[in-house]
Amino acid sequence: MCTQFYNPRPLLNAKDLDGNVPRIAIVDGNRTSGKTTGHLGELFRDWVDGKGQFACGYKWTGDISGASESIFSYITSYCDPETGEHLFPDIDFDAAPVGKGAMYELYATRPGETELEVCGYCFSLNGSSKVRKYRSLLANVNTILYDDFLPEDGKYCPNELDKFQSIYLTVAGANRPSPTQLRNVRVILTSNHTEISNPYYMSMGITKRFQPETKWMRGHGWVWHRDDNTAAMKAIQEDSFLQIFGDYGTYAAGSNYLIDTAGGVERLNGRMKYIGTIKVNKGLVMTAGVQYHYDTGYLYISTAVDPSCKVMIAPPGQSYEDDVQSTKQRTRIMLLLLDAEASGKIRYETLEQKALLYMLLNKKLGG
Repeated sequence: MCTQFYNPRPLLNAKDLDGNVPRIAIVDGNRTSGKTTGHLGELFRDWVDGKGQFACGYKWTGDISGASESIFSYITSYCDPETGEHLFPDIDFDAAPVGKGAMYELYATRPGETELEVCGYCFSLNGSSKVRKYRSLLANVNTILYDDFLPEDGKYCPNELDKFQSIYLTVAGANRPSPTQLRNVRVILTSNHTEISNPYYMSMGITKRFQPETKWMRGHGWVWHRDDNTAAMKAIQEDSFLQIFGDYGTYAAGSNYLIDTAGGVERLNGRMKYIGTIKVNKGLVMTAGVQYHYDTGYLYISTAVDPSCKVMIAPPGQSYEDDVQSTKQRTRIMLLLLDAEASGKIRYETLEQKALLYMLLNKKLGG
């Protein structure tokens, strides 16, 4: 029986804030719970039932060359989450590159048949401009799955959210023909628990609304679910290998990464001095103001940004044309931020501002 694994159907059947089928469905959860297997299995079942092809999206072009083996390994191991029935144990599959590896075409047999048919594609966000050249092939793709869309190492593609939207337009604009300019294409995002403060959640407003007890959240056109699978949690907690090291097993088992992420979030009032602007590009350009709070002696990271201030503090490797101040001045402010964070003499207007500072300092929020 496989009923202890993650069941994707509640998310797939959930409605958005307006009562509609959401265009984006998101789940993040603990490791080894079966999120990838569940959603790939349901996508393949839809294809078998004549509901259209699917696509699997990855971040980097180098990730797609061997992806088909992994994709079909998940599909052939999929069990119905309610009955435990092993649905697709005997399918045959294959894959072939398109456009010198710009994307891959996926082939499979339907249960009980022997002829290979196109069931889907895989491509990368970083190769979005190349994928666009072959959009006519994607006219029967109705769902895109991005697995592990939140990386543990925090490394996103340059301008990732722009590429994410470009891929959507490429697929939705592939008419077959269609009476509308854009077809109704659904996007499913799956991830392990990493950080609640990431470019996707911050852009969608999830970070602002999140509370530690939140399990479901709905917006206009999207729905988000945090899944803590008890069977996976128990297996990780009882694994003797992971018990040797402790910290990673604790993170992988549950939602511990979320604990204390809101520490230091407090709105300050009173007299302040503006000293610089944090500017970070993690697939989305984000800014925050750095101010000195006279009453407490704390540094305050706020949403208010002074456009006249020319002191831009950015992570290594990121620079901006309007950053005209000396390296010495930026270094001084960076040292102030490091000292304030280490000593607890810092406050954040919202969780988003805390996330920006941690991105700047290359630290894991809640880690």
